[in-house]
Amino acid sequence: MTTQIGLRRYLLVDQGVIPFFINLVVNHVIGRLTFGDAANVAVWDAEAGAAADSVGTCFFLPLITCLIATPIVRRQVRSGSAPAVPDNLRQPHPCIFQQRLLLRAML
Repeated sequence: MTTQIGLRRYLLVDQGVIPFFINLVVNHVIGRLTFGDAANVAVWDAEAGAAADSVGTCFFLPLITCLIATPIVRRQVRSGSAPAVPDNLRQPHPCIFQQRLLLRAML
């Protein structure tokens, strides 16, 4: 029971709430730097629109997040600072994703 509570706190607070607020601040700063002097921001413009920016973000954000977070979380689990997922909660996965971080990040 303690492992599940620790895992829940780790996932919700350490990997959810805290990164949410960090992401909020970082995105606000990037938005201000990118569009701060514009009176209007085009949504569908291919070169400077918010939609074009969102399409790139939908690919690169999960890719970079996986490439950065996976080694950090693995190290935390090995050192004991983060709880491992109990065997009864693990989902089966293809072995190819266990070792190939770049492939997993791209999917």
